[in-house]
Amino acid sequence: MDDIAGHTQTQGERVEAARAHRDRRAEQAWAAAHRDAFVLLTAHLAAGPDLQQRADTCPRGTRANQVTALHARRAGEPDPQPIRTGSPRR
Repeated sequence: MDDIAGHTQTQGERVEAARAHRDRRAEQAWAAAHRDAFVLLTAHLAAGPDLQQRADTCPRGTRANQVTALHARRAGEPDPQPIRTGSPRR
């Protein structure tokens, strides 16, 4: 079959491809089996307050921003931009 497609694979490459395919199928089956839980969690998260704002104002993030600003002031530099947790907003 590889010869028909114009390339050949070693046995190791075929085994690895089959293993990767099996893993993807297992992940898809798991996700499908847990679909209702994903939908419920998504709705719960969407109904709550802005998660990025919560992450940015959490005690750990607030303290990190305070320490960063303190170090900048000691070095005679302007206050840096606040540290944002998680991924940036798009």
